[in-house]
Amino acid sequence: MTATAVADPWPLVVRVTGGRINHRARPRVTRAGRPTGWLDLACGGSCLASAMDNDLREAECARCAERAGRDRDPERWRTAAAERRAQQAADRGQHPLLFAV
Repeated sequence: MTATAVADPWPLVVRVTGGRINHRARPRVTRAGRPTGWLDLACGGSCLASAMDNDLREAECARCAERAGRDRDPERWRTAAAERRAQQAADRGQHPLLFAV
């Protein structure tokens, strides 16, 4: 199996002015492909492209990092989710652990 280079769906790392963490973002475009001046953040937010700060922080937004990772390699996330579902199904039939009193 060969690995193919996938374009990063969230190419920008930005910090909203006054914010404390970095976000992954991409420019919002119209249906015609023209930029709107807004950025869509991977964590579900949005902000004006002009409301960005130039200096980045060390802290990354956890929701942005998770979404960017999922969008970058969806097959790995699907297999991990299938493994978790299988483990949860196997755990349903087990007795709960006894607690020492």
